[in-house]
Amino acid sequence: MVKLTIPTYKKKIFSIDLPSDGFSSSLHKCHIFYIDVKWLNTNEIKLDANVRKPEETKATKAMESTISNPAKQARFWAYNGGLIIVTKKVKINKSKGVIEIDLPKEYGLMNGGHTQFSIKRSLKAVAPTNTLVRVEVVEGEFTDEELADIAEARNTSKDLKDMSLAWKKKKFVRLQSKMLKEYSDKIAWTTGELLPSEKAMDADKFIFLLMMLNVIHNPIGKPPKATSTAGPFDRRSEEHTSELQSQYFRSRMPS
Repeated sequence: MVKLTIPTYKKKIFSIDLPSDGFSSSLHKCHIFYIDVKWLNTNEIKLDANVRKPEETKATKAMESTISNPAKQARFWAYNGGLIIVTKKVKINKSKGVIEIDLPKEYGLMNGGHTQFSIKRSLKAVAPTNTLVRVEVVEGEFTDEELADIAEARNTSKDLKDMSLAWKKKKFVRLQSKMLKEYSDKIAWTTGELLPSEKAMDADKFIFLLMMLNVIHNPIGKPPKATSTAGPFDRRSEEHTSELQSQYFRSRMPS
């Protein structure tokens, strides 16, 4: 469990109860406030709730340029969409103007990973003045499926790959458990996965190969028809993919 204590700009926090219809639990709230970006110099919001890891893009370069420019850095709050955090529990100290949040596994920065990435990179070179970023904290209990659905809807700056959503929904866990770690580590299971070793292929291509090699669904003399790696994710339900993976490995296990 990670706990964060965040000081808010001018000790102002707007909080509201939200409808919980359609979710597995009730009592959801939203808290909105602004913080000085320099808080991220010594703190970091974990990315467990996100569907992809941040990397350098045109957008991150633009953010860094704004923060580094004395004439523009105070406008950052208006230029940027901010940080969206999903948390299980919130405690607010109004007199001190701080908000305390609990971030268990799978909770954390839902959207704004590239914003945090850009801010932290910028702070290595400059100490911006009066530079604020908007923070939205969504409080409540969510299932893994609900967290993935929210992350998909919230991440709009770049098209999400289906494999990233499948990874977030833990759809690859069974497949990974059947693989030797040295091979599993060679697969990029989510978009923008940042690890030291170079990946051999993306997860969607790997699933594509499994489908092509499945002798139960593709008997000899009847080759599969596919023109892209996107097809397996678009055409197959997750239950079918899990069944396919299980059959593939079972057919190759020694008797």
